[in-house]
Amino acid sequence: MIIGVLQELTVEVGMCIICSIHQPSSQVYSQFDDLCFLDAGRCVYFGKAGSSAIDYFQSITKMTCPSQYNPPDWFMEQAVKGKLGGVKMEVSVVSDFHCGNLDLPETGFAVSFNEQVSSQSYSSGHGLRPESLN
Repeated sequence: MIIGVLQELTVEVGMCIICSIHQPSSQVYSQFDDLCFLDAGRCVYFGKAGSSAIDYFQSITKMTCPSQYNPPDWFMEQAVKGKLGGVKMEVSVVSDFHCGNLDLPETGFAVSFNEQVSSQSYSSGHGLRPESLN
């Protein structure tokens, strides 16, 4: 249910949603667009969820994910078994990841991007400063 609400926000409001979910159920995982899988702090996979991720993990482990198995559980098992040791996917950094409107009207709990970067905490020298985003 929560993932459905988050998907609505991405479509209706144009928000970029990033969630950290440890071992999601297969129903939740099937709703993911993209996946970032970390093992011991290393990015092992960053890309499309679903069959793309399964194909990738099968290629690096030389094993097959059982057909009636929850893919995130299988990914975690491969990590625990040490099958992902030394695997590190290079991820290119993109500075202009947000392609939507940064001046969206207030929609309740959300704070616009411009309000976040101009808040008191940023002007006190902690975190990003607005001028560093240009």
